[in-house]
Amino acid sequence: MVIIKLENVKLYYDKGKPNEYYALRDISLEIQSGEYTAFFGASGSGKSSMLYVIAGMEKPQEGRIYVAGKDITNLSEKEIAIYRQITVGLVFQQFNLIPSISVLDNIALPMSFLGIPVDKRREKASELLRRFGIDNLSGRFPYELSGGQQQRVGIARALANDPPIVIADEPLGNLDSENANKVLTFLRDLKHKDGRTIIMVTHEAWSLKDAELIYYIRDGEIVKTEHRKSTEPFVPPSTPHEEDVLAKSFANIFANIDKVNKQRHETKEIRKDKILVLLQENKQITNNLVESTLGVSDATATRYLQELEKEGKVRQEGREGRSVFYTLHI
Repeated sequence: MVIIKLENVKLYYDKGKPNEYYALRDISLEIQSGEYTAFFGASGSGKSSMLYVIAGMEKPQEGRIYVAGKDITNLSEKEIAIYRQITVGLVFQQFNLIPSISVLDNIALPMSFLGIPVDKRREKASELLRRFGIDNLSGRFPYELSGGQQQRVGIARALANDPPIVIADEPLGNLDSENANKVLTFLRDLKHKDGRTIIMVTHEAWSLKDAELIYYIRDGEIVKTEHRKSTEPFVPPSTPHEEDVLAKSFANIFANIDKVNKQRHETKEIRKDKILVLLQENKQITNNLVESTLGVSDATATRYLQELEKEGKVRQEGREGRSVFYTLHI
């Protein structure tokens, strides 16, 4: 089954100007469900841009992108945001963990977008921590972890909403060789034990050892395609429940978009109440956390917090860079 298909995709900036730049030039490709694919190339070759258009983070000016047979280039902004939440798990080179909340809550955070209750979110996050051997770190903050530990948390967070596709953008870039090999093992297991589709961007040839399909990228073009036979068969998950959940994820990737979209259509007062609940759960929050949890802009998150402050319900406790810290006003 083809899960991802690109047809004549072009992504460019400042077209017609002296600084015109093509990130992707007329890209067409297919990725099979459950396949381990890698985009390989030097810095600036366009390989990360490939991930961004597949993940819905960038919209190409020309061409079509199909995921599970649906053209995602036609989705609205709200629909593409939900698509990212339920379809694609992202693993970043810089980890991108929220420094002001615990490891457990970092992993649980994506589930809040889908309206999953707090106890269920934390239960699932705890399961993921155990899977990656870091359940003893659940109460720590990201700055208390090593690079390898942070990346394991990042992978666990990427799996929070059971996405059928896991996208890793230079996941080994900030790791030593030992931890880099551990991350590659985790990605391989997600393919062979879970049956997930893995897409990785890398500029290090040695990290391609588990890839079945390699696209070599240069100057925004695919210059070579290499197919490799997998040496390890897919082993179904240990319980029928897990297998059933994954099968439904592949078969009905877009089935819940309308439902989730309606859940997110909330009044300002409901969102302000959610901020107060978030504060009760975490004791201290930031404007960035509100922005991520509610799926609103930074300006909207700040406005809600300022209104709650005027109402005497929250209190500002200082700032660090663009992050403003708040607590309940008791």
